[in-house]
Amino acid sequence: MREYFAQHVREPAAQLGFLLTLSTSNNLLLAEAEAKQMALAGVQMIVVGVDSGVKADELNSLEVTIKL
Repeated sequence: MREYFAQHVREPAAQLGFLLTLSTSNNLLLAEAEAKQMALAGVQMIVVGVDSGVKADELNSLEVTIKL
């Protein structure tokens, strides 16, 4: 997703990323690192868990807010 936003930036349009998931992450540390990189690039992430296999704590950890 980061590569897509890097190549298709349209200023001054807002950059939004949507993550829909049905289960927990296979690699939470990697998912959190990717979410942080998206936030640093100015992309606002919206994370939605669709099934009962999703953990609210994990979804909240992906909603990174960084004030520059």
